[in-house]
Amino acid sequence: MGDQISESRSRATWVLARRQHGVLTRSDLLGLGYTSKAIRHRVQRGRLHPVFHGVYAVGRAHLSREGRSMAAVVACGP
Repeated sequence: MGDQISESRSRATWVLARRQHGVLTRSDLLGLGYTSKAIRHRVQRGRLHPVFHGVYAVGRAHLSREGRSMAAVVACGP
């Protein structure tokens, strides 16, 4: 059962990241069920790459122009 939850969360994470040009906020990740510890772990392992405070590139550090623009917008807050 835990694997199904993890797989479902992973799928939801990638769907949102694709919609946001490869960028997720800390708030997005917490809303998807990741803990602060899980976020730190993914940063340490190179799965999340800090772009701005509380904003991460997912999977790889390089962002497209649209990704950089999205990162700047979401860094400003709601």
